[in-house]
Amino acid sequence: MAPIEAGRNARIAVISDTHANILALDAALRDIHTAGVDSIIHLGDAIGFGPRPAECLDRLLTTRSLIQLMGNHDSWCIKGDAGPGKPAGIMDHLGWTWAQVNPAHRDSMENWPYCLDMDAHGFHAVFQHYALDTSGKDFQEIKRPPSRDLYDSMFGRPEARAVFFGHDHIPSDTAGPPCRYLDPGSLGTGPDPVVRLLLVTFNGGAMTVEPRAVPCDREPLWQDFEDLKVPGRTEIRTRFFT
Repeated sequence: MAPIEAGRNARIAVISDTHANILALDAALRDIHTAGVDSIIHLGDAIGFGPRPAECLDRLLTTRSLIQLMGNHDSWCIKGDAGPGKPAGIMDHLGWTWAQVNPAHRDSMENWPYCLDMDAHGFHAVFQHYALDTSGKDFQEIKRPPSRDLYDSMFGRPEARAVFFGHDHIPSDTAGPPCRYLDPGSLGTGPDPVVRLLLVTFNGGAMTVEPRAVPCDREPLWQDFEDLKVPGRTEIRTRFFT
């Protein structure tokens, strides 16, 4: 995808890792629309783990001014392969998830970019799911703890003043100079009954960031897992929601 231009005074929302949780996605979109933004950028992993992959894809693909980037779960779905080393229960779940994704979803997903560059009146920002490996079509292993030197070496974008990424699920804000690295945290998973997102304002070559944590009741989500008999739901709830 070619770099996109943002106006001198642009306001965007950044979300990531919805993971097929339609309740969390809808809560985020309500908050974003109330706040008012010019565009929404989703940093990947629309699906995986949650009970509503098709519904989340429908919502993301029909939300006005939303740009969807590729995540590892999205890429696995397209390829029908998650690679080696996944527990049997997780593989059963991934197979179930991929079966919910219809051909129209797949056609769109195949065109999702791995990286987006934005120029906001001289402020260069980069958006991607996580640091890419040498193939440019897969992601590096998650590395912690966050540090500027670590992210400088991983992302390798010296021209950027901000890099927004997800995948790690844990919110973080690692300041430069010259580059600031921001992870909004997972929208659809995590131990707390909140939806995490960032509201970002570019103003005359500067950037301000407002992290938001929107309350979201988890009980309907647990009921969805049971009603739909989602494979691997017990392991998923233990690993990704506690």
